[in-house]
Amino acid sequence: MKPFLIFAAMAPLLVALEALGAQDLTVDETYRIAIAEDRTKAEEHAAAQLQEYLKKITGRTLRIVPETDQNAGPAIYVGQTRFAAAHGMKDYGKEEYHLKTIGKDLVIAGGRPRGVLFGTYEFLERFAGVRYLSVNFERVPEMAAVSVPDGTDLRHAPPFIYRDIYPGHAEIPADYRRKLRQNSGSNSPQHGFSESCGSPGGVHTLHKYSHDFPREISWMNKNGSRQIVNSPHSGSICFSQPEALKRIAQKLKDHVKNDRARCDVSGAPYPQFYVVDMNDCHVECFCPQCQAFVQEHEVSGLVIHFMNQLWDEVQEAYPDIYIMMFAYQDSTTPPRSGLQPKGNVIVRLAYMDHEFTESGKVKRDVMFPLSHPNNRDYEEALEQWHNCSRHLAIWDYWKTYRCGFQTPIHNTAAIPSLVRKYRDIGAKHVFVEMELGTTVPLTLFDLRYYLGAKMMNDPDLDDEKLVEEFMAMFYGKAATPMKEFKAYTEKRMAESAGPLTSLPPAKRTFMDVEYFETLYSLLEQAELAAAENRPILENIRQERLVVDHAYLMLWNSHGNPLQLDKEALRKRMTEDADIFGKKYFRNSWQDTREAALEFFCDLMEFPEKKGTIEAKPLDGICFEGKDKVEIAVDALDGGVLVTDPDAFGGKAKARDSNGKDDYHARPFTFGIYEWKFRKFIADARLEKSDVPQDEKYHWY
Repeated sequence: MKPFLIFAAMAPLLVALEALGAQDLTVDETYRIAIAEDRTKAEEHAAAQLQEYLKKITGRTLRIVPETDQNAGPAIYVGQTRFAAAHGMKDYGKEEYHLKTIGKDLVIAGGRPRGVLFGTYEFLERFAGVRYLSVNFERVPEMAAVSVPDGTDLRHAPPFIYRDIYPGHAEIPADYRRKLRQNSGSNSPQHGFSESCGSPGGVHTLHKYSHDFPREISWMNKNGSRQIVNSPHSGSICFSQPEALKRIAQKLKDHVKNDRARCDVSGAPYPQFYVVDMNDCHVECFCPQCQAFVQEHEVSGLVIHFMNQLWDEVQEAYPDIYIMMFAYQDSTTPPRSGLQPKGNVIVRLAYMDHEFTESGKVKRDVMFPLSHPNNRDYEEALEQWHNCSRHLAIWDYWKTYRCGFQTPIHNTAAIPSLVRKYRDIGAKHVFVEMELGTTVPLTLFDLRYYLGAKMMNDPDLDDEKLVEEFMAMFYGKAATPMKEFKAYTEKRMAESAGPLTSLPPAKRTFMDVEYFETLYSLLEQAELAAAENRPILENIRQERLVVDHAYLMLWNSHGNPLQLDKEALRKRMTEDADIFGKKYFRNSWQDTREAALEFFCDLMEFPEKKGTIEAKPLDGICFEGKDKVEIAVDALDGGVLVTDPDAFGGKAKARDSNGKDDYHARPFTFGIYEWKFRKFIADARLEKSDVPQDEKYHWY
């Protein structure tokens, strides 16, 4: 079989020197894989991966030998070999890689700990046409040999120091993350460790610094009382207390010292980013001194000033770390006074979707591109922070959260412009939330993860070609209807007049009969085209799961306009949920399957509400004419679910969080909590005297 090259989707990547009539280098069975004597575990893994994939491609196994092996014949030199150094290939950044032909030899060199591993995957993609499309689906062409153009000299380093698309509890293997150049998810030597944040954690760490503060130097709440903050939801610190600064500085230095001692033992690189950021609530302190500073510099200025002082305290001992703070919720507006972060203080920007009322003045529409009118304020905020701070980081959101169930929507079109913008403003650290859950499938998740990771490695890639290639390979003969599926969802989403999440799914007008009718038609065409290819058929059925679930969850509000059989729909969803669960939750699906299917298939059928007891009204709250949002039972604080056939739906909260049978020993309290102002708008209690003592369940 004649060797061939695939460059289409990778064309803009790096800088290649075209062969000018010279003979290409042909990697065949005559080659050996030569590795350095002082190789790392990651470089050994790179050589093993190269050997494994070349065998899949050519059917032949190339020997892995020490560089000192004197056997004649051409070689692929992997790692920081003496051969590479002799040809000037050295002194690389820790994720930089360099591919170069030298005579009949090929060199894959790079930095430590991950550069050589990344360079190996680059070689397999660029010259062998391998594509790592999802956790269980890759494209490996078969050919007699792999051709590399003579004069190849490719060198690249990812633009972001940290790159992570966070999948929640989904099991994304470390090998797959590294194949897409993500540098989180595994701290093992063979994967080049991870670019993890230093102690005490990667987010909402202030309470870990302040939990043992004496009350007199702790955060002051709106009521003028100082409060010891020892949880991520209960407050902040007082930024005007010199003793608080002193204590945090000492703890930070201790963390760095201890982290480095551990790294010296494990061989892992020292963490660069140390997170000293606000808890998962508003950061403002309400003492007179802090409030006076806020009046002049905004809430963000209050935090920046403190972090600047913290940098002054630690920079002499540790000038090479970054101190990361949040611009989040009430601190997303840059200081109007011109106050700027100094030294290695890095501001992490976290702008949330409109669905989060507590998220600050500037909100986004995360399902739409940066150019969308609903994102104009966000784009302006990015520029303002670019002008304010030399060092930026991003905490991004590529999904919605508060609609109760997933619907066929996606942000594929938004990803390229976002990543390029983050590169252009000089972001060093990019973290993206796109969590899957056992009951949370996301439309086109594999495409979005692949596209996002590829763009993070090189924002100048041709994203349209990347998507086109992905769809062709991931869906095969079904690519045409699946591309129409993607385009149709984007077209209909664009009909939203306001922010997409400003309305619950039942009131999104684009999710009409035509929407579901069209999506079902396209999925049926795709399944018919892929009927003889089970892996591709499962890729399609993963998308059907979201459509079926949304249709079923909208059944009560929309009726059943397509006249589907509910039991047949549930049977199909059960099969598709198993495909989804076994793919992403291999180690937990067996334990979570029953509860997941109950949710997916909407199996909790409630009987007639006999014996209803009228609950006491909430003072000042009227629900007439308002949207009613169903709250899942697992959203209730405290207690654990038990199975009880006498309970409505067969489940009840009858034990406390520690498993004791006294969950109902105290009055049952419920109400409405407003996160923005951190207070209860209304609450009510069921006293024991309100509850019948007949040991039966009752509706209220």
